[in-house]
Amino acid sequence: MHVVHIIPSLHVGGAELALLRLVGTQLAHPGQACADASPVGQMRHTVISMTPLGSLGREFTAAGIGVVWLDFSKRPVLAFFSLCRWLRMHRPDVVSTWMYHADVAGGLAARLCGIKAIVWGVRTTPVGGVLPRALMRVLCRLSAWLSWRVPRAIVCVAEAARLSHTAFGYRPDQMHVIANGFDIDALDPAGIDARAARTLHGFDAAHIVVGHVGRFCNEKDHVGFLKAARLALNDQPMLRFVMAGRGVSLSNAVLLQTVDQLGLHGFVCMLGERSDVPKVMRSFDIFCLSSTFEGFPNVLGEAMAMALPCVSTDAGDARVLVGETAEIVPISNPQAMASALLALSRLTPEQRAQRGAAARARIVNHYTVDVMREQFAAVYRSVVQAQSQPALITS
Repeated sequence: MHVVHIIPSLHVGGAELALLRLVGTQLAHPGQACADASPVGQMRHTVISMTPLGSLGREFTAAGIGVVWLDFSKRPVLAFFSLCRWLRMHRPDVVSTWMYHADVAGGLAARLCGIKAIVWGVRTTPVGGVLPRALMRVLCRLSAWLSWRVPRAIVCVAEAARLSHTAFGYRPDQMHVIANGFDIDALDPAGIDARAARTLHGFDAAHIVVGHVGRFCNEKDHVGFLKAARLALNDQPMLRFVMAGRGVSLSNAVLLQTVDQLGLHGFVCMLGERSDVPKVMRSFDIFCLSSTFEGFPNVLGEAMAMALPCVSTDAGDARVLVGETAEIVPISNPQAMASALLALSRLTPEQRAQRGAAARARIVNHYTVDVMREQFAAVYRSVVQAQSQPALITS
């Protein structure tokens, strides 16, 4: 079975990394079946990026995945017809799309080419990410209407995403919830020297390092995290804070102004975008997710797999993911976040290690890559089997 995945970009992000984990065991040459024994591993995979030059592109090709680059950002019409031409030429068994732009463009292209085995991917909880722009509102309304006509299945990354999109008008009987899975071996803290990792930011062993990882955008609420850092520092001066992610540096005017206003120079280190996130996380004592909304918080699961005690806002499926292993605080509440960080900072190192071990055990028991692959493979098989049947078209 040949599965083509269409995604808006291959920059570092939750959806992109989930896709890499899903197909990244294909170690044969692009277009050949891989030797992986998992259900998805027995399939052939090609990834089509709707924009060029994503930073993860090399990782896909290194894993033996064929990557096709288009340019919807500058030449959308030409790119759409190029996509149609590619699909007609290669006739994949399944077209699996990831996020709104790919769902609409990839889904329509596949249907125009006579491909019925189409699987959409919903990756956020608030529809359209609270719909900040008129174009996004139109896109999401169009997506809801097309969800009754184009896909054979819709995979939601979180139960919260399924509920919100169903309420928005998405076709409910096509919905499947498949949480992200994590590569337990790659996220093994025992394989990374903690002392060497600490040299990334220069804080010493006496400091209690709180980490934050996420690209700079409103929904990640970096400013709220910094406000919580200031409040926590007032009671615990040994705390230090490390932030990593695309756009997260002191060259960012918003972050620089916030650090200046809160007097956090010397207490916060910003690393920018990193390709070695497990090593970065190994340098933390505590992890914090400050998001105002999420689908399935991928980075929180990675921190749990790295055996870190965690504090998280109640965003998306964060509460479902952590179970009883982390501190959950209200969204956009720096005081509550500071209190939770202080509570963890007051534990002994051994007590924090116990909390972290419980977090890793939850990921190992419930959220592995193998579980995710089996669930995706079941969906892909079901849409192929159903493609000979007429789609339900309703007005």
